[in-house]
Amino acid sequence: VYSFRVYAYNGRFKSDPVTASVQARAVTAPAAVAYVPRQSSETVGVAILYSTSDFATVVTLGLSFTPRVTLGEGMKVSLRLPGFTHTNSTAFVTIGTAHIESGTGTSPAFTASGSADTVFEEASWTQNTSTLVLTVKSGASIPANEEKSVFVLSTAGIQTPPSTGPAVMYHVNADVTALRLDWLSPFPKKTSPRLGFLMQYTTDASFAEDVQTVDFPEQLASGIIDSSLLNYLASDVDSNSTTVTLPAETYSGEHSHLAGKYIKIGTEIMLVTSVSTPTLTVERGRVDTGAGAHPVVVGQPTSDATPCACTAGESSAGGGT
Repeated sequence: VYSFRVYAYNGRFKSDPVTASVQARAVTAPAAVAYVPRQSSETVGVAILYSTSDFATVVTLGLSFTPRVTLGEGMKVSLRLPGFTHTNSTAFVTIGTAHIESGTGTSPAFTASGSADTVFEEASWTQNTSTLVLTVKSGASIPANEEKSVFVLSTAGIQTPPSTGPAVMYHVNADVTALRLDWLSPFPKKTSPRLGFLMQYTTDASFAEDVQTVDFPEQLASGIIDSSLLNYLASDVDSNSTTVTLPAETYSGEHSHLAGKYIKIGTEIMLVTSVSTPTLTVERGRVDTGAGAHPVVVGQPTSDATPCACTAGESSAGGGT
């Protein structure tokens, strides 16, 4: 064997190769695959409230549903409303932010908040199929198993069926779909893991013939795992904060190595963008997790040998986080 080359791959696409001679003791990791096309779909039950029961009348629709998976930016919730029409006779109508409000409360007693929705910034209506489609805006998400309610106002122009049309439905099944290009991440998710590497080797210096190919899995193909406990919080982190403060360096050590890496507090994953020990600057709610509040533990360092008088994973006095 004269030399070999290694690619990253995801089952369909591969990266530019890294080539090295057979005498090399190590090689630089290959670049990430350009993109991963991913389409997913599921069905979710939607409870519907109507502002009026009159026939052929513009109506405010209240929609409440609980997705089984996290709905990220660009994902769409599509529901058919047989017999419903729109005051605009064109085949496709865009419904802007001014006609969409967030809801409060839980089904069946949810109501409009009076404020623009922060998740769905636009919707669309397809006349020939009587389909309403809500699109999750950039940077927004709906966590899995969390009820979401939203109201499409009567000003959007959707009308109830005529007297001769089908009866209105108070519960329908909606399709949740996504078709997007995901950049291959060095921090793979269970839903889009990095699959592995291809390695080719040859006796020909130009790689023109006698090329053998083998593949082997990437260690992180199983998705996110907890690798090691880092520390505890020195001060509360609210849902909007972009900094995380750890204990003084005497107890926590120096953490400059965390820059560019991910940390996890509770169920939330954050990307550390810079470090000025003991403060980490972070991007919140990464890898399809939501930003939430994280209170400090009750318990203080007692010595360098005992940096925290608490047990990770517990709660209340002396608890960990």
